Amino acid sequence: MSFWDEKRVQFYIETWGPPTNPKKWQGLDRMEIPVKLLKGETAFDVGCGLGHLYYALKGKVRQYLGVDASSYMLEKARAYFPEADFRQGDVYDLSEFPMVDTVYSISLLIHLPTVEEPIRQLWSKTKKRLVFLIPLGKREKIEEPEKGLLYHQIPFKKLESILDSLPRVGKVQKIHWEKRHHFVVLDTIE
Repeated sequence: MSFWDEKRVQFYIETWGPPTNPKKWQGLDRMEIPVKLLKGETAFDVGCGLGHLYYALKGKVRQYLGVDASSYMLEKARAYFPEADFRQGDVYDLSEFPMVDTVYSISLLIHLPTVEEPIRQLWSKTKKRLVFLIPLGKREKIEEPEKGLLYHQIPFKKLESILDSLPRVGKVQKIHWEKRHHFVVLDTIE
């Protein structure tokens, strides 16, 4: 059973707000940077949750695909945005999904026990740009504040090693967002 059950989805809504009226995190808009980083006309949002990024990108992309492992999250996302393409999927195997211009993973990697394969999977679907948010630090740190909920910080050096192993990587940016959280931006070689 997924940690993101009906009760947790309600907690998520209370924390981040509904996608049509999102709350700021310590005065910061979680979707502002990802929207500015859009490259191209198609977007793939892995770990889409309730569709916050869909709402922020609405009218800016020709095609959007949101994927989440939680059927409860997807049910709510579809209720908010019945016109959007939301599907169930697993970040450890994205083989069934198409390649798109910009791939996003905004609030997923922090909750995974390992990030190497998910980053490889995200990159495998990227035509132009990959954008993900991840906590970075000097050392690896995994906390479990409650059963089933992980907070995973990875070391800068480990991230560099993962990124160095990916093919076709051109420019890499790390944009500091909040405390230890960074948006990592990878562009393909043109």
